[in-house]
Amino acid sequence: MVPVRVHAKFLLLLLGILVVLFSIFAMIQTGPEARPLWLFSGMLIVMGCAVYAAVRWLVMLPLWRLHQGAEIIRKGNLGYQIPVEGRDEFADLAGSFNEMTSRLKETLEGLENTVRTRSTELNENVRLMQGILASISSGVALLTRDGNVKLMNRQGVHILRRGKEDLVGSRLTEIVPETQAFLDARAGAREEIAVKVPGGNSVPIGFTSSPYAAGGGDPEYRIVVFQDLTELKALQGELMNKERFAAMGRVVAGVAHEIRNPLFGISAIGQILERELKDPAQQELCHALLAETKRLNHLVEELLIYGRPMKLLREDTDLRVLWEEVLDQHREELRERGIKVTGDYAVRHPIAYFDPYQVRQVFQNLLRNAMEATPDGGSISITMLLADNFLMFRVTDNGSGIPKDNLEHVFDLFYTTKPKGTGLGLAICRKIIRDHGGDIEIESTVGVGTTVSVTLPYRSFAEAEAIGLA
Repeated sequence: MVPVRVHAKFLLLLLGILVVLFSIFAMIQTGPEARPLWLFSGMLIVMGCAVYAAVRWLVMLPLWRLHQGAEIIRKGNLGYQIPVEGRDEFADLAGSFNEMTSRLKETLEGLENTVRTRSTELNENVRLMQGILASISSGVALLTRDGNVKLMNRQGVHILRRGKEDLVGSRLTEIVPETQAFLDARAGAREEIAVKVPGGNSVPIGFTSSPYAAGGGDPEYRIVVFQDLTELKALQGELMNKERFAAMGRVVAGVAHEIRNPLFGISAIGQILERELKDPAQQELCHALLAETKRLNHLVEELLIYGRPMKLLREDTDLRVLWEEVLDQHREELRERGIKVTGDYAVRHPIAYFDPYQVRQVFQNLLRNAMEATPDGGSISITMLLADNFLMFRVTDNGSGIPKDNLEHVFDLFYTTKPKGTGLGLAICRKIIRDHGGDIEIESTVGVGTTVSVTLPYRSFAEAEAIGLA
């Protein structure tokens, strides 16, 4: 677009050339005939000035205003309105120009509102997606075909035991080689891998991998959803153990029942022989026979307890009283061996709805185990804690501790490291506690000692009656 000032300069130049030409021509001429030329030259100058003024006012100035308005609008000010003066073609052009810019402004504002609305919706969707990804319990990863991590949620980072800054933007297979299966897996198939994590442990992971095409063409990404199966594997193992122990318990109960009757007969005959025999050596043999039959009878009783379903005879029970009764049975031995019993078991009076006979048997086994592990002059701590409708008590000794390899089997049936142990005590304790809806755990450090933690639901008779336990 040629600026208006160029047109004005061109017109002045043309007018000046004409005046100079006529002036030179008039100077060449002399005499009376030159006067009309001078007069014509003056009139030409006046007319030129008048024409220039008229053209500048009527043509150049409107064009300059249009030019200036266009420049302002070009710079983004769509609200600018070109001044409209008169009713000529330039005024009509300026009015049309203003109308066009007004419509452009309205269109732009509409587009801006649409973009603003869409941006708000997009941001809200992004926040919603991030919230969903952060709250789900499974790991979610978006991988390229080469295995580069484009996105991974917080749970996924936690499962892989890595930092998010180490994973996002990096090739996952270089950091966790086992995840090559994420890229090779059949779409939608459920698969499992074992991933080594920092520290040397192995974590079982179940996952599904599906191709994803962002633009609707060939799949460029893989969406992987994966979970830590550690707890599930533990539950499956526990369920299998329960089923195995339940089957074993039924067999054991049947065998124990068949042993019980002849054992009773052997014990009766031994008692008769002990009374009738006069030889001290024979009496000693009968005494040993009766002692062994008594031990076998105790074993049979424990086998029956473990193998058959127990009907819990619940009643409001003061656990402090139970502990006092158990300690009274062993107080003489504790005094002789110099073992000190400490703790807050006698401070609280937690009364709950339990089977006192069964819970007392648990206390008896735990205290006996602690006493056998504690050296003379050692100490045993018994503590209680009430929290979240659960009652927890801990029995801690300062004995030699249990090796890690043995600790995994302490609840196994018939597993024992004691010369005269039956391997039933802790197994029966766990059965009793679980029948009450609780649980039992053991922590031990070799050379430091062992802590047995028992958790029981803390219910009164009224609460137990409300849920159908009374």
